[in-house]
Amino acid sequence: MKKVRACKLSAVQICSVIVAGIVICMVSLAVSAEVKSKKIVHYEQDTVPVRGISSIPYITYSISKSWTEADGSTGAEYDGVFRNNSKHALTDWRIKISVPEKSRIDSSWNGQYTKESNFITVLPPVEGFNASVPSGQKITFGMVMYTPEKFTITKTSFSGRFIYSSSDTILFRILLAACIIVCFPIIFLSVTGTIRQRRINREIEQSRKRNEENSIIIDQALRTIANFVDVRDKNTKGHSVRVALYSREIARRLGFPAQKQHEMYYLGLMHDAGKIGIPDEILNKTAPLTQEERKIIEKHTQLGANMLKDFTSMPGIRDIALYHHERYDGTGYPDHLSGAAIPLAARIVCVADSFDAMTSDRCYHGKSTVEQAEAELIGNSGIQFDPEIVAIMVKMIHDGFAEKIISGEKND
Repeated sequence: MKKVRACKLSAVQICSVIVAGIVICMVSLAVSAEVKSKKIVHYEQDTVPVRGISSIPYITYSISKSWTEADGSTGAEYDGVFRNNSKHALTDWRIKISVPEKSRIDSSWNGQYTKESNFITVLPPVEGFNASVPSGQKITFGMVMYTPEKFTITKTSFSGRFIYSSSDTILFRILLAACIIVCFPIIFLSVTGTIRQRRINREIEQSRKRNEENSIIIDQALRTIANFVDVRDKNTKGHSVRVALYSREIARRLGFPAQKQHEMYYLGLMHDAGKIGIPDEILNKTAPLTQEERKIIEKHTQLGANMLKDFTSMPGIRDIALYHHERYDGTGYPDHLSGAAIPLAARIVCVADSFDAMTSDRCYHGKSTVEQAEAELIGNSGIQFDPEIVAIMVKMIHDGFAEKIISGEKND
């Protein structure tokens, strides 16, 4: 029995996989912070400060002066203090105060006051200041109110949203530090890697300073992983971006909503993520692959699926990595799916990936003309490719969209 020599991963490959994993974790933290920041919190409390309150916001009300009117009613100036003792800024706050039903507000300051039945609602001022209460800070507000008899505010409730940032967590800082440390071997081992890693480090540093813009972090992270894939093969530079552009345009012409078109772009970027784990000597081989080598390179679909399995914030990203080499007639890999059993997004990327491979120079073949690539798509419609998607790709060729991608005129 012939002994198969195990393919060893190089230091660059190992570091690339580690960095990719760290970036995915950082994106997950950013997405989690964004989700938590949208949650409305609600508190009910007495207005008397409670000993030991040190981690949540609370309100106190005091009467600075009071007087009795001729009709027996009592007027008083109520001064409120809203303290935020939490670790996060509080925004979109709303305060409700329980008051006697026959009370009335004479004047107010530093807030919008409205009375309904037996409670008063306080909102941030129209002018916009005090709209957020920073961590460890306080704001003041107040009103003059008349009540049938002497009255002390004792019951309040308030709601709002805490603003979370992924950079607030120790885990994020550890991941950022680990990412920078792991990048050093790549810098020393590859000149091209040096240039790319410096850009990635700058992007990560900039992203840390703009954590509230979580969508930018997601975009940069996915582009980074795609760049790691493309840098492995000098003949496929820009391949992932071009596949993403084709995929997004196909989705648009299929009538996908704008958000789904945007997601389709990211799915196209990630389709070859598993190639990070394929050895260089196989990935860049110019001669025909042996049967054993072909089995290894086909594993990039499963490697990519395993790498992206925890990226649950973007449904379908794992399926793209796993199924983009399935064929419409069921003879593809890894699961031999056919027809509609292949996820639609994977069928889209399959056509986009194949067209770009045919119209690009590769180490194992020269590039085909657009006309030759079109004939190949049509000839394999219903065999390798979904006929509906082939028809759309052919229209993109005829109306000049594909040529703009190939020439680099359209690159985003």
